[in-house]
Amino acid sequence: FNGLPVAPAVPQWPIRGQVQPKARLCVRGDQQWPKPPSSKTYAPTPSATEVRTLIALATHRKWEIHSCDISQAFVQSDPVPPDEHLYVRPPPGANVPAGTIWKLKKYLYGLATAPCAWHSTLQSFLLDYGFSKVNGSDSYYTWTDGVSNMHLCAYVDDICVSFDTLSTFQTFRDALLTRFKGTYEGPVTQYVGIDISSTVDGKTHLTQEPLARDLLEKCGMSSCTPVLTPMEPGTHLLDADRPINPDAGLRHQYQEIVGSLQYLCTWTRPDLVFATNQLAKHMSNPGPAHVTAAKRVLCYLKGTAHLGITYSASLEG
Repeated sequence: FNGLPVAPAVPQWPIRGQVQPKARLCVRGDQQWPKPPSSKTYAPTPSATEVRTLIALATHRKWEIHSCDISQAFVQSDPVPPDEHLYVRPPPGANVPAGTIWKLKKYLYGLATAPCAWHSTLQSFLLDYGFSKVNGSDSYYTWTDGVSNMHLCAYVDDICVSFDTLSTFQTFRDALLTRFKGTYEGPVTQYVGIDISSTVDGKTHLTQEPLARDLLEKCGMSSCTPVLTPMEPGTHLLDADRPINPDAGLRHQYQEIVGSLQYLCTWTRPDLVFATNQLAKHMSNPGPAHVTAAKRVLCYLKGTAHLGITYSASLEG
């Protein structure tokens, strides 16, 4: 191959759905050689703070929040540059002569460089449109013409936009969906796993109740008795409670529970932060006392799964 780098990746054909199955050609990026540097693989996503900031500001300023979804985002990235050579083997079943390889013209799902390429493509479009990156963030953008304003968060292919003028957003939405194939999903009701609801008095409520319910069911705690606090008053989780011989099964169960709790408290459940912090100190070798404490948090979650963060347009609210 004239010394050109080869990605000896075997594409896969994953099939999803039962009514209308569809196939997507995926590349084994784990076999890509030579491995690209991190500067070509890193693709930022908005933090919980950035997403909540967009929603909080929109609520305070009485802006609307709408969303768009980009279809097959990675494939819609800018073409592979001429000086970047990526080769893949045809998938099993392809009707091609033996020894054939394909040179990629577009970034396919599975490539190590595909997420970064998509982020660069979307960011170039937004900057050309007139958006500006917020200092310290690569996923939060603002736009203004001096009269109208928009704020935007991009979580890979999920675009969330807050705005104060509908016509301004519609113009941007049309430009976005002209450049990229996608769908307009209207006023946002869910974003990155967070359920978002608005009330007539201008409040916005964020909750992850479906995730909390799924966690309870997965742990067999759907029918547990709710408690009023995440931890029993005076509870101290000690290193001395760790077993001498670690239990791999118990550790796996414990890590799943604490990991899910960490995700919840990072996004919408600050009331779980202290208890989750205490539990997380014993992830490597939990004992029965630690598991009991974790299950108490689940009992608390049982009675408070609907809780979350509520933003108000006024400080008094």
